[in-house]
Amino acid sequence: MKNPLFLIAFSIICGLSSCATHQKFYKADIIGFGEDAQTSYTHKKGIFKNWAAQSQPIDLLNDNRTFSRAINSVIPRGNNTTLYYATDLAIDRIKWVRRKVAKYDRETRYYIFLLTDGLDNASMQVAKNNKQALVLSSDAYRKRIERRLKNAIGSGKNHHGLTVYTMLRKGNDIRQMAIDNELSEEQMAEYLEKQFSCFRYASHGEAPALIQENEFKDIEKVLDDKLINNNLDFRVAKDYRGKRIKLTITDQEGEESRLEGTLKAFLGQYRLVDIKADGLTKDSLRTPYNKANGTKLKALPGDKRDNNVFFTLSGLRKAETGRMLQPVSVKQAFYDGTIWQNNTEYEKTPYVRPNAYCIFLIDGSLSLTDEDVQAEKAVVKKIIKIIDPKVAL
Repeated sequence: MKNPLFLIAFSIICGLSSCATHQKFYKADIIGFGEDAQTSYTHKKGIFKNWAAQSQPIDLLNDNRTFSRAINSVIPRGNNTTLYYATDLAIDRIKWVRRKVAKYDRETRYYIFLLTDGLDNASMQVAKNNKQALVLSSDAYRKRIERRLKNAIGSGKNHHGLTVYTMLRKGNDIRQMAIDNELSEEQMAEYLEKQFSCFRYASHGEAPALIQENEFKDIEKVLDDKLINNNLDFRVAKDYRGKRIKLTITDQEGEESRLEGTLKAFLGQYRLVDIKADGLTKDSLRTPYNKANGTKLKALPGDKRDNNVFFTLSGLRKAETGRMLQPVSVKQAFYDGTIWQNNTEYEKTPYVRPNAYCIFLIDGSLSLTDEDVQAEKAVVKKIIKIIDPKVAL
């Protein structure tokens, strides 16, 4: 059955990180889609191969006007929606940017924010026509997107750095579809969850599975609460092998939590074992890469020549209340056999990171009213402000 729904969608993939040079890197790209897709950058296509992006992303810090103009111009019109196809192109672009621009930045994180009030109905044909992919059903395309998201960063080794937020405006088309198909509220919720299931993998507890509101302006109002960054990335020197490591985490309310473990290595794989977590839930130690049972934490695979090993925690929560814990600062110490020694080299303010990369996917459906378009732009600007208060759009 042909899906009559239209979709307004955009996605932001951004990485916030610390570089050795400590220079600000804040770039953005836009992909507009409807019947097809347009990009704010140039690219070339191959036959059944991912196209290679060519031009550099927009510098948000120095060229906000270009970014604002791009929001208005790169929006192809049409009645169809190519959400999966546009996501396909976005993953290609992320991989190119990571390879060409940020390949030495081990702590970069990427986020996808998907805003929609409808469902995909044309990606299969457009992907075939543009030689992006050959898939035979929407289910097959969803599986393709899920697989590519898993492997988008570091061939699956660093997928902890990709988080997806899915936001749904329950517009008239969605409500009418429920009426036409006599779907109960529970049945409709199950149906919508299936349509966005390919993004669930990258939510891994820190992002709600599906944020639903009646209007774009309502989504804008809840962003401050929904986009809390409760991840923690940290590194440990390999020289500390066999030593006890302790992290003291100060949260947004000024309260401290502690994570303690012994650094071990076996066949080149580093772990923190005999974990003790004071003030953190057991689930705080679970990530897609690290299926921890609360007693150990696996390091991310990395360069054997590197003097450090890297760890990540996603979805930190307070043990007493279960509320999200947003780290503000982190101190690291090691036990020298007598006393705890502070390691000032690894002290950090984890979410004042100098780098960010964003890519927006914006659907230009003819069904949008002018008010809808303005509300969509307001959501884009609000997310940018949350990501980096220094950027004023």
